Amino acid sequence: MKHRNLSGFIIFVAGLVLWMGLAHTAHAVKFGLHQNKPLNFRDDDGQVQGLVIEVFTHIANQEGWDIEYDPCAWADCLDKLNKGEIDVLSAIGYTAKRQKIYDFNETPLITNWGLLVIQPDSEIQSILDLEGKSIAVLKRAGHTVAFQKRLKDFGINVNYLETDGFKSVLQMVHEKKADGGVVNRLFASQFIHDYEAVRSSIIFNPIEIRYAFTKDKHQEMLKTVDRHLLELRKSQDSIYYQALDRWIGIAGKAAIPIWLFWMLGILAAGMVTFFGGMVLLRRKVQERTAELQKAHDFLEERVEQRTQELKIAKEVADSANQAKSEFLANMSHEIRTPMNAILGFSEIIKSKVQEPQMQHYLESIHASGKSLLSLINDILDLSKVEAGKLQLEYKPVAPQQLFNEMRIVFEQRTKEKGLEFMIDVPVDFPQALLLDETRLRQILINLIGNAVKFTESGYVKLAANYRYPDDTDHSTLDFIFSVEDTGKGIPENEKQSIFESFTQVKGQKTSQFGGTGLGLAITKRLIEMFNGEINVESTLGKGSTFHIILKDVEVASLKALEANQPQRIDFHSIQFENSKILIADDIDFNRDLVSGFLEDYKLTLIEAENGKEAIAMAKEHHPHLILLDMKMPVMDGYETATILRNEEDLKSVPIIAVSASAMKKDEETIHSLCNAYLKKPVSKTDLILALMKFLPNTVTKEDVEVSKPPPFDTSLELPPETLEKLPELLETLNNKEEECLELSKQNEIHKIESFAAEIQKLGTDFEYPPLNHWGEELHSAAIEFDIEKIKQYLLNFKTLSLQVKKQIENSK
Repeated sequence: MKHRNLSGFIIFVAGLVLWMGLAHTAHAVKFGLHQNKPLNFRDDDGQVQGLVIEVFTHIANQEGWDIEYDPCAWADCLDKLNKGEIDVLSAIGYTAKRQKIYDFNETPLITNWGLLVIQPDSEIQSILDLEGKSIAVLKRAGHTVAFQKRLKDFGINVNYLETDGFKSVLQMVHEKKADGGVVNRLFASQFIHDYEAVRSSIIFNPIEIRYAFTKDKHQEMLKTVDRHLLELRKSQDSIYYQALDRWIGIAGKAAIPIWLFWMLGILAAGMVTFFGGMVLLRRKVQERTAELQKAHDFLEERVEQRTQELKIAKEVADSANQAKSEFLANMSHEIRTPMNAILGFSEIIKSKVQEPQMQHYLESIHASGKSLLSLINDILDLSKVEAGKLQLEYKPVAPQQLFNEMRIVFEQRTKEKGLEFMIDVPVDFPQALLLDETRLRQILINLIGNAVKFTESGYVKLAANYRYPDDTDHSTLDFIFSVEDTGKGIPENEKQSIFESFTQVKGQKTSQFGGTGLGLAITKRLIEMFNGEINVESTLGKGSTFHIILKDVEVASLKALEANQPQRIDFHSIQFENSKILIADDIDFNRDLVSGFLEDYKLTLIEAENGKEAIAMAKEHHPHLILLDMKMPVMDGYETATILRNEEDLKSVPIIAVSASAMKKDEETIHSLCNAYLKKPVSKTDLILALMKFLPNTVTKEDVEVSKPPPFDTSLELPPETLEKLPELLETLNNKEEECLELSKQNEIHKIESFAAEIQKLGTDFEYPPLNHWGEELHSAAIEFDIEKIKQYLLNFKTLSLQVKKQIENSK
């Protein structure tokens, strides 16, 4: 019996140990350790020490975490954190750019800054003394980037010597291989004397030191770290302040120097003299007081008068701003309302028309409509930029799609003027970049629109390229593009003034060229917000080229791009259950447009022309959803939505606001009253996606066929005259194989388009349909920047020769 109890006890203890081991492992934290004394480092005895180490170790002990240290160089630590090979990295400066890549805790540990260290006998006194000097820097460090930007702002050129560690920076200064070196102040406090270097007066880039975690993986740990840090900072006796004292140091009491006693004696003598003088001056002060009182009374009178004038001026300015806001809101509404019909009905017609040429015309209408909307956006955006309220919204963007959109937007206008519109983009251009797509589109439309406007003959060319500032790091690049034309050109003395608001080239006839003078002004400001630059080269009578470079653009993943792409819907695969929808809009064609979008679905549509009528209809028919225009006569959408929300039987009915208003305050009110918001112009996709959120529906998935090159077909029935020409055609195709191979290496879209046109012409001249089909497909892939399809067709060009050869053999 005793043996049985002993066995049971052993099993229980073993299970407990195993459970504790598993629990312990489950809380293991992989900690990236780079040498950065006094924040974190491994000493000569192999012990891990430092300010951030002590604080994190305390938190880990409180939470039962097991810390596994992973020693790594700074660049390797960053890479491991990004890949999730370590969980946390300490002593990292917080920046908005890094926030996109890593997760940071909210409470900073300490503030650090960069400084320039120099040799004791150095003549460097200020930043202006750095011209032509050699400066040692730590590669990819935040302080390095900030220092380089500061010097660039001052127009100072230096020779940068990159190293892999701060100690190497100090060593180069010590050995006089560099005139100065960039380090952080915490590191300098520990090691600067070891290398006989001194601090200069040049400091910069204050930055908060925090803990960084792998993105989207440790949310609970982030909250826990912040909770402990907040608690530790409440008490001066906590481990946090003890570590600060131990590693950063708190100044102790120092002996009072002799010179300070002398200064105190001089100060005492001065005070005696001062008070004696005060007695003598008092009488004169009293005499002047009466005079000053009179002046004071006069000034008070003038201040009160001026205050009244300023009050009146402020009221006038407020009234003007209110009028401006109302004007912008009304103009936005008046433009967006008809554009809702133009874009919406063109979308409906396109779904019913099969002829390719008509489809192309409708695409042009749709793209031109979007271009027209950008005119109102220019005015609204310029106002926001000047007020400092415009913010860029970075999302994954497909540049090739934007370039193709520009082709569609400007194709009709260039054809009408007899211009050639060229797009020159390498085939290997990155497929996804992190940018604000709306603002980039705005920049392209403004620049290309100007080029087309001022060019009467020749061509307009959009060219794009890229370069990696660091060959070993392809996560960021410089996005370079230009818009070139053969137009009238710009005088040398006006190249800068054209970027000012409401400014155009002198002598330019508004009646001939039109324009508001806003396009280039908003373009320049948007480019600067992108951390970019724009400059122009121009020769009068020969044309202009606008060069743009957007620096440090982040490369996005294809997965992120796909997630950000507008959802594509196969409208035939969606089935709504029988539901009633109330459409409230005072404009007939807006209601007709919604009816046209929904005509293929089993939905009952009820219409109302104003808010009062909508409430009556809702009470009578009890719809499952309400589409509510916000600007209507009799009763607008805001009042209507408020009343509906207070009706017991109707308050749960989803309301989708549909509005042409562009003012931010209006949107905030709409979101508080309605379940969803659609801004005019509304597309069919926008509408269906919104309805799917609130109405019962089913979706059936269908397989999508992928376009492939034409099959190898030798069964074509060709007339005798065509068969006679085949040997000549075969020789021509063989001669073009080398050109085709070269094209696949050059990656130049406009040359691929020209080659596709040549092959189509051969198909027509030799009456051989497979060539026409092959050329059309390649041309389509080129203008759509379909990289995979382009490669597929170019690699299969030889099959055309084989097909013709087989056709010749079969005809014998």
